[in-house]
This record gives sequence, C-alpha cells and structure tokens, in this order.
Amino acid sequence: MAADNDNLWHEQRVGPLMSYILDALKKSESERQQQHLPGFADIPRAAQSRSTPVWIWLLVALLLVNVAVLAFLLVDREPSSGMRQLELQVPAVASEEQPAFRDLVNEAREQVAPETAAPPPRSAATSSAPPAATTITNDRPAAQRTPTRAAAVSNSATTATQSIPTMTELQLNGELQLPELHLDIHVYSQAADERFVFVNMSKYREQARLAEGPLVKEIRADGVVLEHRGREFLLPRE
Repeated sequence: MAADNDNLWHEQRVGPLMSYILDALKKSESERQQQHLPGFADIPRAAQSRSTPVWIWLLVALLLVNVAVLAFLLVDREPSSGMRQLELQVPAVASEEQPAFRDLVNEAREQVAPETAAPPPRSAATSSAPPAATTITNDRPAAQRTPTRAAAVSNSATTATQSIPTMTELQLNGELQLPELHLDIHVYSQAADERFVFVNMSKYREQARLAEGPLVKEIRADGVVLEHRGREFLLPRE
C-alpha cells in the first residue's frame, strides 16, 4: 500500500515536470528551426532581366544615321528647286510687264489724240448766215483782247516755270534728296481732270502723292510740278 502511494506521489510530482521539460525542449527546437530558416531579407532576389543585346543598339544607330542623311538631302534639294522656280518665273513676269506698259502708252495716245485733232468745220447754215452788226462790233474788241490775255497767261506761266527749279538742279545743290524719278508718260489737257502722268511706271493725277514721297502739285505742258517737304520743283518732259 505504501509502495503504491509512493508511485502515485512520484507520478504526480514527476508528470508535470516531464511535461514542462518536453514543452521547453519543443520550444527550444522550434526556435532553433526558426533561426535556421531564411528570412524575407535572405531570400535571393529574382534574377535581373538580361541586358539589351548589342545588335539592337547598332540597328538603332544605323537607323538614326539613315534619317539624318535623308533629312540633309531633302534640305539640300529644296533651295535648288526654289531657285529654279524663281528663275522660271522672272522671264514670265518680265514678258507680262511689257504688254502692260504698251497698253498704258496706247491709252495715253488715245487720250491725247482727240485733243490734238482739228476742230470740226462749221456747218453750212452757220457759215452762210450773215453776221449781225452787233456781232461784228463786239467781235473786234474781243479779237483785240484775246492776244493780250493769251500773252499775259503765257508770260505768267513762263515766269512761274522759270521760278521753279528742276529736280536735277536741287539735287546738284544738295537741297533735295530723293530716289530717281523718271517721267515715263505725260498727258496734258486743258481740263484738269484729264491730265495724268506716269512716274516710275505708276499712274498719278494732280494732288496725288508718289510712292517715293513727293506730292503732284500741278501737271503742266512742260512737265509736272512736285512738292517735297515744302519745296516745289519741276520734273520736266524729256
């Protein structure tokens, strides 16, 4: 009976101790295994992607060289083609300007022709009708006064023309600085609205301003009077 009690006591005391020891061993074994297992940081990284092959870089470089050569050839050809077009257009423009100038000259001649034509003859009824006495008496003073007025007008025009210097005179004296002005066409008429000139191939009437700057003051029989910066000068007919 005593032996049984001793065994029971021994089992009661040793049993928990053994279980404690077993638990400690299991825990130690598990910790040791965890230390040997590789961690997240110890896992080797995936192999990096392979580097780009060398032949791909060579192909890209070859393509870039081809593009550069093509661009150079295109840029080099464009100016030459533009110059050829310009050379082809210049003769065409010159040929177009010549008929235009001829048309202007013909127009000027047509406008001048009616003014220089002879006056129409008097009708038979007018020439056959006897003049009245009052008409005769009135015509004589008029005939006498007409030369006087004509002489006065011509003298005043001559005096005014002589008082206005020419463009060449002012340029020689250094008083006028203008580009070359050439009187191409000159049409003078008694009616002011029928007068016009062509200066440097451009048509102008009185009180019009030239492209070069001067103002057309008056169109006279001997030329055109221009004004530039308050100074009048004559551009004579050639």
